[in-house]
Amino acid sequence: MQSGCQAVPVVEALNVGRTGSGQPKVAPGADYHRPHPAGSPIARLRARVDSLSYSLESMWHRLAPATVFVLAAAVTAASYLGGGVARVLLDTALWDADALSTVHLWVQGLGALAPAGYVLAVILEVVIAPIPSPILYAAGGTAFGGFGAGVLTLAGNAVGALVSAWLGKSLGEAWVRRRLGGRHDGWRARLYRRGFWMVFLLRLNPMTSSDVVSYAAGALGLGPGRVSLATTLGIAPLVFAQTHAGPQLLEAFPAAGAVLFAGGVIYMVVVVIALFR
Repeated sequence: MQSGCQAVPVVEALNVGRTGSGQPKVAPGADYHRPHPAGSPIARLRARVDSLSYSLESMWHRLAPATVFVLAAAVTAASYLGGGVARVLLDTALWDADALSTVHLWVQGLGALAPAGYVLAVILEVVIAPIPSPILYAAGGTAFGGFGAGVLTLAGNAVGALVSAWLGKSLGEAWVRRRLGGRHDGWRARLYRRGFWMVFLLRLNPMTSSDVVSYAAGALGLGPGRVSLATTLGIAPLVFAQTHAGPQLLEAFPAAGAVLFAGGVIYMVVVVIALFR
C-alpha cells in the first residue's frame, strides 16, 4: 500500500542539516552563545565584554546626572557673569518694568529660534531652582501672547521637572535611604501611593509652587515621569495666569512675597501631614 508521501532515504535524512563534508551546519553567531569551558578564549572574551559593559553602565549612572547639573550651572553662571538674562532674573526683585523689557528684548532678539530659546531658558530656570520665574514668564507672554507662551512654558516646566526629579533620584536617593534607615521602605510605599497628589497639590498652590519639590520627590523615590506629569498639571493654572496677566499681577501685588512665603510654608506642612499620616 502506497501512501501520499514519498519515502525519504535514511541516509538523506541523516544528512539533513549537514554540509557537503558531513559536518553539522552552524548558524552565524551561534558559536558565541554555545557554552564553552571556563578557560577557553571565547569564554574569556565574553567575560571581558560583560565586565566592560557593566563598567560603562555604572560610569553612566554615576557621571551623567552630575554632568547634566554641572553643565546647567555653568550655562547659568556664564549668563550671570556676562550680564545676561540670568543676572537680570537673579538681581531683580519681585517686579521691575525695566527687567521685563530686558528679558522681552532678549527673547525677541533670538529671531526664529525664540520659541526654542525660551523653552531652554525655562528648563534652566527649573533645574537651577533659585532662579525666579515671574519676570521670565511675563516676558514670554509679551513675546508670544498669553496662550502661546503658556504652552511653551508648560513644555519647559515638564522637561525641567523630569530632569530635576531624575537628578534628585540619581544624586540624592541613596543619601535619603541612609538617613531614613529602616523607615525608608515605609516612606517609599506611602510616597508611591500618594506622592503624585502631594506634588500636584504643592505645585497647584502659588505659595508652594517651588521647583525644589521636583528634586525632593525624586530623592524620596518618586519616578521622574510621575513628578513631571504632576508638576505640569499642577502649575498649568499659575503658568497661564502669569503669561496672560503677569505684568498686571506683579504691579498689583509688588510686596506680596513675604505673605506668599509664610502662607506657602503653612500650606506645605498641612499637605505633607495630610498625605503621609
